[in-house]
Amino acid sequence: MADSKELASALEQLTQSVELCDEQVRFQIDRQGQWYYQHSPLPDKFACLFATILVNHAEGDGHCLQTPVERCLVDVEQYPFIIVDYELDDTGRVTVTSSVKRQWQLESMKQFVVSDSEIKLILPGDLYAKLSRSCYYRFIEQFLLVDDESCSK
Repeated sequence: MADSKELASALEQLTQSVELCDEQVRFQIDRQGQWYYQHSPLPDKFACLFATILVNHAEGDGHCLQTPVERCLVDVEQYPFIIVDYELDDTGRVTVTSSVKRQWQLESMKQFVVSDSEIKLILPGDLYAKLSRSCYYRFIEQFLLVDDESCSK
């Protein structure tokens, strides 16, 4: 049986030469992670489905929905995913959940990128996500704030 790296390589080779189905952008993702199709809100069940085939295309097309036979352009206003929850397990792995209910298991906290204005993370496939406001404050409190006692010394 083939391992996951062999399968990923085979899938990449299969989808490498997939043509765009259309030059027109039909899908959009706004700053809040809301999905649209031709400027109309996309039902959650379809956003969940399409989120599984979203890729950041290396050939300069930006974000695309990609299947083995076609590729459709997606206009992403800021980040394709907004993280609404995360859990840290005993081994240091982090499971994150997006607003469209897609989950990823991250190997470590090193995938989080902290700046003054936001916390984002790097997902597989060169995709990025931003922490929602509630996750942002939870993350700061949990990992970045220093205890009050040590500040007063």
